[in-house]
Amino acid sequence: MALSITITTASTLLAVIATPVISLLYLGKQLDVPAMKMLMDILNIIILPVAAGVIINQLFGRFLASTRHVFPLISVFSIVLIIAIIVALNQSCLGSVSLILMAAVALHNACGLFVGYWLPRLLGTDKKPVRHWQ
Repeated sequence: MALSITITTASTLLAVIATPVISLLYLGKQLDVPAMKMLMDILNIIILPVAAGVIINQLFGRFLASTRHVFPLISVFSIVLIIAIIVALNQSCLGSVSLILMAAVALHNACGLFVGYWLPRLLGTDKKPVRHWQ
């Protein structure tokens, strides 16, 4: 779990730099990115909640042990709720790009699964841990 959070945080922070570079490569023009706003959003959306969770776990972990099995369900429900709100707010825009969007999401997930399985395998990791990571 700690590795996943670390990698996610690093890639999110890298997005502040990568977004203008990738847009320059793909679009051929510079894209103005509000870096400070992005960094503040990252702080508020990722770093502060994760830090709060770590602190709460350190301080109250013993007392929360009996309810720990509920937290993944709360997390999944929260993510689904957030995505549902975003989709509902952008419903009119999504209608015109729905097939392209579905293809992009499917391709993105397929690439992630393919690379996530075969890169560790090419580096010599056994099948069992690689399948576990998936």
